[in-house]
Amino acid sequence: MLSPLLLLFLFKRLKCESIWGDEKKQHLVRRILHQERPMMVRATHSMNRRRFGQTLALTSLASSFPSVVWGQVARVNTIAGTGAPGYEPEGERGSLATETPINNPYGVVPGPDGALYFCEVDTGRIRRIDLNNLRLSTIAGTGEPGYRSESRRPLETAFSAPHEIRWDVEGNLFV
Repeated sequence: MLSPLLLLFLFKRLKCESIWGDEKKQHLVRRILHQERPMMVRATHSMNRRRFGQTLALTSLASSFPSVVWGQVARVNTIAGTGAPGYEPEGERGSLATETPINNPYGVVPGPDGALYFCEVDTGRIRRIDLNNLRLSTIAGTGEPGYRSESRRPLETAFSAPHEIRWDVEGNLFV
């Protein structure tokens, strides 16, 4: 029997992407691309795991690090964040995700449009990464933690430390 501190995921003949915030530079979202070869990902029980289709998204918590342990060819690249916390207004088209600071990303999930969405726990923002052009935009949250029940506009709504987001089958986002 495996230790409860170690969960193993084995994927065969899948293109797998893993996304997570790195604890040494915790203000990043990173991706590992694996090419049609067997691979194994090691994670601890304190990690948040979400599996959908052929993608596994991981967000690291505390000092837990996901890692590839089976010597396959892989490429790791940062798809959002500079490694330092911060916020820069994105403008209408969004900003280049790899040149824009982000704050403590959690709960990375794919959206119905194929983009990636994640929460910024420290600022209460919900962010979107367009994977076609790596543009980052804020879709909800004021940047100030709190609660405002009367707001109907996503960018005028305050959230207090959001950790998870989910889409329903109708395309509604739940924070």
